[in-house]
Formats: sequence, C-alpha cells, structure tokens
Amino acid sequence: SSDAAAILGASPWASAYSVWADKAHGISSDAGESEYAHWGTVLEAPIREEYQRRTGRLVTYTGPYSIHRSADVPWLQASLDGQISKWGDVLVHGVYEGKTAGGHKADEWADEPPLAYQIQVQHQMAVTGLSWASIACLIGGQKFVYFDVERNQRFIDAMLERLEAFWRCVELRTPPPVDASPATTKALRLLHPADNGQTITLPPAASSKWLERKLIADELKALEARRDEID
Repeated sequence: SSDAAAILGASPWASAYSVWADKAHGISSDAGESEYAHWGTVLEAPIREEYQRRTGRLVTYTGPYSIHRSADVPWLQASLDGQISKWGDVLVHGVYEGKTAGGHKADEWADEPPLAYQIQVQHQMAVTGLSWASIACLIGGQKFVYFDVERNQRFIDAMLERLEAFWRCVELRTPPPVDASPATTKALRLLHPADNGQTITLPPAASSKWLERKLIADELKALEARRDEID
C-alpha cells in the first residue's frame, strides 16, 4: 500500500520509477533498514497499545507476514498494521495504521495525516473492502495523535486506474516516465551502473532537450550571480 503513494507521485521516499525498477527488475534503492525504519518497527507494538488505551478500540494484529488480497483484483494486495475489530462493546471493522515521525514533522500532522499516508489507507480499504481507517502516530517520541479517515470511493476508482496502468508497465517491463526525484536518480544508477564504452546516436528529440538544459543552466548562472550581488 505504501507503493501506491509513490506511484501517484506523493511519496517523499520513492517514485513510480523506483517502484517499477524494484517490481520489474528486483532493483531496490533501499540499502538496508535505516535507523528511522528500525525504530518504527520497534515502536509498532507500544503505539498500537496506546491507541487502544486512548480510544477504547480493540486492534487485532496477525503479524508482519499476513497479506490481504483483493477479491476483485488479483494483483491488488496489502499488509496491515492491524484491523480494528471492536469499539467498546460494539463490533466494528476498520483499518489500523501506526506511524512514527520526527519532531520536525509535527506541522505535517497538525490537521490531518500526510497525503502519502492517506493514500496508503485508501489503498488498504480498497483491498479489504472496509469503509474507514484510523492512523496513529507518535511524533518526536513524545506526542501521540490519531485521525480517522473515511473511505473515498471516487479517489479509489481514480487510483486503481493509475495502479492498473502502472502494473501493465511492470508486466511488459516498460518503464514509466522518469522524474527528477532522488529515488528515480538512484534507481537509474542502480539499473545502469557502468558505462560500457559504446557510442550511440541520440534521437532528434534529444537536441531540443539539450538546448533547453543549456538555457536553464544559463538562467541559473545569471540568477546565482544576481543573488551574490544582493548578498
């Protein structure tokens, strides 16, 4: 489900191209678990317990390797941080997602969860058929927040169209368009790690791109010179 945000261009950590490189070629731009990801995993259980204590809701967690698969779309699947199964004495059914964030990210959680996480739970609701989700987050190790998110079928329908087009790219090994994100740059370098010495002729379209790049470089140089004058 976290891939959905990257495919839609809303992830700060991945891009459609980097996800494609992983799915189509097994090229992952992750160089192992980061310290941030490690503590996110360590704190999953305490955050889930605090969420239950504050809300009075029961969260059922079936483990990290439990995969939910859509009954309608075979390639659509998700893993959940938990499923809300009870609210007080009332039986309910909702998606639970737990997160951590650094203190400098507090503003991003002021009114609602970051867009990437909203897309993630909409994807999870699309897979499971559930109608609502709740996202809990421990910010800076000291502030706990949570937000309930309703299912948005209009968004889900539009998202599934984009995901289906992306999955065709994976099946056909046809890359999606590249962008300027660090994740795409890293994936390209991993896919093409070395120059083999061969000379190729670029297509005519490259000429206009090179000219455009030169004009941008000249503009940047002029802007930097003006900035230095002001300084």
